[in-house]
Amino acid sequence: MKRNNTAFIVIGTLLIWASYFFFVGGRTLGQFNPRENNSAKIIQNMFISSSFSALVTLSVKPIVMGSSRYTKFDALSFSNGALVGMVAVASSVDRLENWGAVLIGVVAAFLHIISIATLEFYRIDDPLEAISVHFTGGLWGLFAAGFFDTTSGALFYGALRQGQFMGYQLVGILVIVLFTTLIIFPAFYIMRKLQVLRCDKAVEEIGFDVVDIYPGVSEEFLKAVSDKIEHKEEQEKKLHSFSHIELSHMS
Repeated sequence: MKRNNTAFIVIGTLLIWASYFFFVGGRTLGQFNPRENNSAKIIQNMFISSSFSALVTLSVKPIVMGSSRYTKFDALSFSNGALVGMVAVASSVDRLENWGAVLIGVVAAFLHIISIATLEFYRIDDPLEAISVHFTGGLWGLFAAGFFDTTSGALFYGALRQGQFMGYQLVGILVIVLFTTLIIFPAFYIMRKLQVLRCDKAVEEIGFDVVDIYPGVSEEFLKAVSDKIEHKEEQEKKLHSFSHIELSHMS
């Protein structure tokens, strides 16, 4: 807990939470706007969506990911659950009924958990759950706007005609994904070729939080871990070569 301070995680989340309320709520033209899209309605919907998302994430994530005394009441789960609810509701928050905010937050929580489990299954490193919060929550938010928007959403009057609005949302999702892919993949490919994408294997094994945060570890310890990793890799190569030779003789 020294290097992962729960109090700081929660305080940081509360700061983001409060700032996001006023950031999104303050984007309306003035306090005398109709109730449909005024600041009070926006802040209310954001609070509803993020609260339900946080509670569902806190309750369901330990069941999906495995419950223990460390994960039963996980501050990171609660915090990121609140954030994904805010991200998901932001696209339609000014034209949204309260029940819509509840549904968006609950679905966002389940998608958030599914995303975490998927990344864990494929061993993709995302310790802050940034992909599951911003990418998954953002895509669901754009898709949800096509349903729950009180003016143009497919769930409201004139859905057949207003289905065009859902089409706009789907095109927006496609454009965002393609644009991000075109920017990110070449950047990561170049960094991989330049060998700046990953740190030293010994640091990977020990962990950045242990190596870099005071008091850290000595160079001798890093060297010992590095030598052990190299020895293990050599043993695995020899075993693989021996297995390959045996299979060749058998064939």
